Amino acid sequence: MANIIVATEEQIQEAVFNAVSKFFSGNQQVAPSSDLPDTLSMPNALKVLEDNGFPTSKAKLYKMTSQEQIPFMKYGNKLVFSRKALIEWAHKQLISNRSEDCNSAINIQKCFKRKR
Repeated sequence: MANIIVATEEQIQEAVFNAVSKFFSGNQQVAPSSDLPDTLSMPNALKVLEDNGFPTSKAKLYKMTSQEQIPFMKYGNKLVFSRKALIEWAHKQLISNRSEDCNSAINIQKCFKRKR
């Protein structure tokens, strides 16, 4: 008898995202960030981004927020981030960077090597 696993759409999306992140980043292990709350401070946002294949610096994150390139909110004079929004954003960056790389004639051969 086959085992049946019941999962929500969000759980399936997170599992697929983790697998895709692991493939694209070359990491053998993607650390789960579900132990963190949804509202994150700057240090926790950096950790979530790194855990999901998009390592960045504090300065770069400040620059992306000032240019409104990344989802964030302000609470008084503090920047706060949604864990779910950051994970979705990082996933989109990985997908768009991957397709841009593979659309370049110079990088086509590199993309074929990655797929093997």
